[in-house]
Amino acid sequence: MFTEQSRQISRRPQLFYKRNCLPCQWMSRLVILCSLGIIRRVAIDSAEAHAFYQGFPEHEGQLVLVERHRVTFGRLVFAAIPQAVLMAGWTLLLNIIRLRPTAT
Repeated sequence: MFTEQSRQISRRPQLFYKRNCLPCQWMSRLVILCSLGIIRRVAIDSAEAHAFYQGFPEHEGQLVLVERHRVTFGRLVFAAIPQAVLMAGWTLLLNIIRLRPTAT
């Protein structure tokens, strides 16, 4: 269902938003701020979003949150954001722990 390109871009949670919609711009900025930069904004009219929407043509133009292999559309995005932030933060913490040198 995912294209190869959308798999590569989905490592970090992404929020697809409408660039020409002022409320959408402000809400997406608020989401990015509240997520401490964990979630990345992607404009719906970008090439990256176009590649993503090829796999989900029935949802083209909708607000979307992409988190690893989970995709949330429309108003449900707002309910999914806290979990996306927590999971991304948890993954980051685990990666830091794994990279920490052990004492010998």
